[in-house]
Amino acid sequence: MTTQDLLLFDALKDVPEPQLQWLIDHGETERFPAGEYVYKPGDEIRGVHFILSGTIEFYRIQSGNKVPVTDVTAHQVTGILPYSRARGSIAFSCCKTDMEMLTLPKDQLRR
Repeated sequence: MTTQDLLLFDALKDVPEPQLQWLIDHGETERFPAGEYVYKPGDEIRGVHFILSGTIEFYRIQSGNKVPVTDVTAHQVTGILPYSRARGSIAFSCCKTDMEMLTLPKDQLRR
């Protein structure tokens, strides 16, 4: 992965290259096959996730029925976000396709 890969994210397009390199150096690349869960309700959110490729479907179960919330695709960001008080997942997040993401662990975030 290079800083050029991260410039494809709208959220990172104006970030200076040294800061993008810091993100790469301190982040962890994770790969999930289609059908694998990234989170289930109650799971602790591990950090900020930069989706490099693939699609994650977020959904909830209500009255026994699957209720789609949103899909997150390549070059989008999810997980712990600025101003979020979320500690744990409130939905299922399942990979619709093979998926790769760069995760910045929450212990690397400024408090």
